[in-house]
Amino acid sequence: MKLIIPVLLIYILFFISCSHTISERTHQNKDYLSKTSKTDYEIIFNEVKEILNSDTSENAKADYLEKLFKTRDTDILTKVVILYPVFSENYFSQIAEKCNKKNIKNCNYAGKYFYITQQYLKAFKLYTTSCNNENMNGCYRLGVLYDSGYGVEKDKHKAFELINKVCDSNNMAGCTGLAIIYETGDSIKQDNKKAFELYTQACDNGFATACNNLATQYDSGNGVEQNKITAAEIYEKACILGDMDGCSNLAKMYFNGEGISQNKELALQLIDRACNGGNINDCIILGMFYEADDSIQDKTSKVINLYKKACDAGNQKGCDNLKRLKQ
Repeated sequence: MKLIIPVLLIYILFFISCSHTISERTHQNKDYLSKTSKTDYEIIFNEVKEILNSDTSENAKADYLEKLFKTRDTDILTKVVILYPVFSENYFSQIAEKCNKKNIKNCNYAGKYFYITQQYLKAFKLYTTSCNNENMNGCYRLGVLYDSGYGVEKDKHKAFELINKVCDSNNMAGCTGLAIIYETGDSIKQDNKKAFELYTQACDNGFATACNNLATQYDSGNGVEQNKITAAEIYEKACILGDMDGCSNLAKMYFNGEGISQNKELALQLIDRACNGGNINDCIILGMFYEADDSIQDKTSKVINLYKKACDAGNQKGCDNLKRLKQ
């Protein structure tokens, strides 16, 4: 395998800007990084792969997935099922037909699928039904559609009303979405301190995405006094709660020695976890690290597997790198 990835490029990818350690805080043992600790994405991916690749009837597969939707993270489950396009289109179309007042969750399951596959008008109709029946998850998704103008005419005021309503119902996804609106200042006056308060509220209530965004504020000094040590601690919380961006951002902190004692080995383990957790760009980054490191045993197969994983998930860079290695 010909090595063409310069080490400098790897450093650029990780935003290397600090050469000293700010904190003596160290983390030698990470239970959530142990080989037996699989991410939710890995667990769901393996379950879905086993059933959908089997000779079981389509009805039996659908029945099995219906049970999974009751016990697994529905957003991750939807993303995994989409990897089987023919089956998923039929399956979620049938779920959409069952969207009604008595089965509001079906509206949200199918709405998520149609949103991801960019069938926005269908998603809009499903989320409207859900929200009209006072389902706050549906109202939040509907607010996102109004904010982006996907499937409906863009209406930032309507989006703010919906998402604010969701947050008022003590839905932490809504509070996180509201924080993003305040942070970006896209539809209302920018207020980073208000965003900080909302992220803190949602993170304190265990909402992983909010923790990652809160850590980013501490990391950059946006809405709060910059504190790299606190940023690292909250990135770690986000990662433990299952936010793969939190794992990836914590990896950068470890790699640079920012807010935490430098530990490149742990940084790579965190990138690997983010990759296995569905952050496909981290699979690319990890592949590039392995490709640039001649000390890695059996690195050719490891790099190929990482790029193939990215390619199979629809990442063009993964496909391009895979093609280059096989030439």
